[in-house]
Amino acid sequence: DGEVALTYGLADGFTLVGSDEFSGALSREFGEHVGVYVIGQNTLTLGGNYTITFVEADYTITKRAITVTLADKSKVYGDVDPALTACSLTSGSLGFSDELSGLCDGARLNGSENVGVYAITGSDAYWTTGVSTDYEITVVAGELTITVRHLTFTATSYTIHWGDDVPACAYQVVGLQFDDSLVAEPTCVVSYSLRSAVGSYTMTYS
Repeated sequence: DGEVALTYGLADGFTLVGSDEFSGALSREFGEHVGVYVIGQNTLTLGGNYTITFVEADYTITKRAITVTLADKSKVYGDVDPALTACSLTSGSLGFSDELSGLCDGARLNGSENVGVYAITGSDAYWTTGVSTDYEITVVAGELTITVRHLTFTATSYTIHWGDDVPACAYQVVGLQFDDSLVAEPTCVVSYSLRSAVGSYTMTYS
């Protein structure tokens, strides 16, 4: 916020003579970060007719309240996590030329790779160091959604001669992740038999 005016006054029981008045101004210790700074007499004076006993005061800068909302992200099962570095200021305002850049770094609470929704929260390292110590930060968690990965199932085609045995079913699956495998082999039904006429026949998997 803007600088607060530094004010002063006479202690109880003291008065000035006639039209005498103060001249000059107070000053405070330099600093804009959260903390307590001493207010000093600086050039404040009543001229040579007075001896001023100045009692110092404190100038206190408190934390600025803001709310940071981490952005939702998504990925397909098996992909690497997207960068969890997006957020927005949803309440309050930043002071001076401060930026959200460091405050947006997040981490998800659960490292699971299974399909589901997982909370993204701010990294404590960013809430307790640097310029962030000047803010009272409320973090609204985002969500990382892991969606289903679609597999490609390709059945093997065969060309045989009339009277040949029924070929064994074969297929190829593309898209399995990590060390995943099919829970069960698919069932295959072939519409061709040894007595079938020349033509095209289907191999149906289920």
